[in-house]
Amino acid sequence: VNDSFGTVPGDKPTTTPSVLVGDTANGQPATGSNVTLTPGKLSQQPAKGSIKMNPDGTLTIAAGTTPGDYEYSYKICLKAPNDTVCDEAVAKVTVGAVTLIHATDDAMKPIAGKEGGKTPSVLGDNGGGLDTAVGGPADASNVKLIPGQAPQPAEGAIIMDADGTITVTPGTTPGTYTYPYTICLVAASTVCDSATATVVVAGVADMGVLKTVEPGVVAAGDKVTFTITVKNHGPSDALDVQVTEALPSGYTLVSATPSVGTFAAPIWKVGTLVNGASATLKVVATVNATGDYLNVVMVSTASSDSVHANNQASVMPPSLQQPTPPASAVPVPANAPWAVLLVMLAMWMLAYRARFGRK
Repeated sequence: VNDSFGTVPGDKPTTTPSVLVGDTANGQPATGSNVTLTPGKLSQQPAKGSIKMNPDGTLTIAAGTTPGDYEYSYKICLKAPNDTVCDEAVAKVTVGAVTLIHATDDAMKPIAGKEGGKTPSVLGDNGGGLDTAVGGPADASNVKLIPGQAPQPAEGAIIMDADGTITVTPGTTPGTYTYPYTICLVAASTVCDSATATVVVAGVADMGVLKTVEPGVVAAGDKVTFTITVKNHGPSDALDVQVTEALPSGYTLVSATPSVGTFAAPIWKVGTLVNGASATLKVVATVNATGDYLNVVMVSTASSDSVHANNQASVMPPSLQQPTPPASAVPVPANAPWAVLLVMLAMWMLAYRARFGRK
């Protein structure tokens, strides 16, 4: 049967469903196992890009293919010995116009205001996708970047550079700032699009971490539970908090349950912890027969951390019972003084019995 795949975007590669969908062979759905597919001809060759029918019947339309309506003929035949039984059909597809230029909004990762820092370029994928130009990634070769009105923090500065990166100078006032920008085609300066970058400048926070383990007495094969507690001692909210919990070789992970955020070994992504807030992670592990049993955990934040001494904690079970060795005979040193006395006593008793044992 004829196929109609509707309109596909012209600025990115697309693969359609198979033309065999809806076709039949001897009353059964047509597949590669019961029919032979032979691609026909394309009604017109695009000036740019390409449209190709694949062996499985799907159509692949390359990014940047010239917009327009296209028809692709094809033939299916039964497998031998009935391979002369065939039928033909046409697949139709419309390639939409290429979006000449597109700027996407950016959500930058937090930067510590005390130390300052630099974001990635707004032209890249910062949560909303890449900025594009004529069907491809936007860069200095095909677009001109025009920064908008720069944010005005009470202290410090936030500046968009020519390459699209945003510099936050040390000592910048914490807060959330928006920075608009425009990109225009180098080849057609009136073809433009605009977007906004959001920059979060983090304040000062004191992140601390504690770690406990139970039970205290364990042996190989037992399960232990590590409890990791992180707390923001303030004075500001702590942004982008994460904890590294890499179990050493003496344990095998069973489960990990965070009170907030997500855990994917060895990283616990906590997120934002407001001033005074705490979060916990419970890790259950099996004790291995050998290995390193000291478990170390570390916490970090995108905010300025005022105290680093409490960013790490470690613990191990107070008592790790070792397997009881098999009983064995204890050798008696021949030259030990008490051993010599025993030998002399035995010889005296033998001599005594030999002399007085018989009457």
